[in-house]
Amino acid sequence: MKVKGSLTEAMWKLEGNVALLVIDENHDLTKKSESESNETRIAQLKVYAVAKEKKFFKVLVKFTMGYSMVESDVTMGYDFEYGKPNANAFKSDSQELLMFLRSKKVATLIVVGYHINACVRATIGASAFNLSDARGEEGAVQNGFKVLTCRQVLRGDKEKEDPDITWNLDHENLAFYATD
Repeated sequence: MKVKGSLTEAMWKLEGNVALLVIDENHDLTKKSESESNETRIAQLKVYAVAKEKKFFKVLVKFTMGYSMVESDVTMGYDFEYGKPNANAFKSDSQELLMFLRSKKVATLIVVGYHINACVRATIGASAFNLSDARGEEGAVQNGFKVLTCRQVLRGDKEKEDPDITWNLDHENLAFYATD
């Protein structure tokens, strides 16, 4: 559901076990980059700062090519790194991500990342977007997690990205904030 207000303001109010889920980002969220000084980068840094201050679990999910992890220069001190074989990080025979989150009693996920049209959408739970290509895959919301995100912390391929794709939401466990 669309929610008015700020994602970072909502993060400050969260209680209990929360995880920041960083999907397919291959830059160091803690360092400024000349090529990444855009609105998305700034918004992601704000979210990271709140997650660090609130001591949320930090999880890096990277797409795997074959059996090896894609190399990344992300060094923000993740509590768990997971190589996903599919767009949906929850669609795996091993269920490592789900087992980690449940072992830490995480109830809420803050989602930032790349690619809004594929990996982010699938991991949140494509069927929550009420789209024809959802294929009934179970993502975070279908696994019982409350998910918070906003457009500013998500990236996509500008040529292929449908700007309206993130606004067609209809799941009670998904809160899509107006700003970072």
